Amino acid sequence: MGQRHIFKRRRESHYLFNNTPGATTAFPDDFRMISGDPTIRTLDASSFSQQAVTFLCLDFSGKSNRYNELPRGQRCPSGIRSQINFYSCWNGRDVDSPDHRSHVAWPSTGPDNGTCSDPAFPVTLPRIFIEVYWYSQAFEDQRRHALTPTQPFVYVVRLLTYIYGVLVDFLMEADPTGYGNHADFFNGWDKGVLQRALDQCNCNPYGDPTCCVDQGIFGMNKSTACFITDTVDEPTLGMLDALPGNNPVQAPLAGYEAYIDPITPAILDPVYVYNGSSGAPTGTIATPAQTANVTQTANGTCIWKGDARKSTGARNWILLPIFLLFNFIC
Repeated sequence: MGQRHIFKRRRESHYLFNNTPGATTAFPDDFRMISGDPTIRTLDASSFSQQAVTFLCLDFSGKSNRYNELPRGQRCPSGIRSQINFYSCWNGRDVDSPDHRSHVAWPSTGPDNGTCSDPAFPVTLPRIFIEVYWYSQAFEDQRRHALTPTQPFVYVVRLLTYIYGVLVDFLMEADPTGYGNHADFFNGWDKGVLQRALDQCNCNPYGDPTCCVDQGIFGMNKSTACFITDTVDEPTLGMLDALPGNNPVQAPLAGYEAYIDPITPAILDPVYVYNGSSGAPTGTIATPAQTANVTQTANGTCIWKGDARKSTGARNWILLPIFLLFNFIC
């Protein structure tokens, strides 16, 4: 099957809100939600939930174009930016729900516009908008070597779970479409900080946080930025012989199929949250790498058969967006 190259990205998270003090309510303690669906492989253009997930084919010297899928047949000279909007209307009661989305809703006219006019979801939350810049332009000259030159990128998201008491790798997606892009939000703001920002950081229309700094609500010292250490002892950047978890890439029209890999890498523990003013701590191996007695045959149609492409040396380039959006306070 050749090799896969996993490359770096840069993420930005924006909190968008009404300039009128008191019009937007901060997330309550323990609030969480998910936007997007890792099982989707086709587009329903009328769905607000799918409209919330988009991609920009960036061209800083020309015109950047927006798509609902990973740009196909397009060269993006300044890279690709994936974008996700979160729900911004809340029922005012539940901090979570079994599917992590039934307690929230979209505004009246779409993910990035409208009001919380539904009486079942009357509370307006800040609209979280995540942008992730993928440095895909570095691979434009190598497209001809890809398995699918018109769209050579694949999303991979992994989950580690227990089956019959054994920890196994359970990859939720190997998605060549981008429709399955998604993100999770867990509220970690110190009590009162976000509400003060919503009520007081409205001194300009451009989103400049300087007025928040001037009022002492928070600072801009990057040395206090928060990071989290790795949880899995596995390489996730550079040239790899297989996708993380050894997950097969499934054809877009074949639909979603969860796939279990019986080989699980070592799990690191404890996991640390630390800031940029100190060196990164290191967890130790809590669960050694292991092979479980679990087998599964992919019933769906794989996008490429290994035997057919075994000797070509062709490659995939992997987007590895494991988005757990925490607001850690170090």
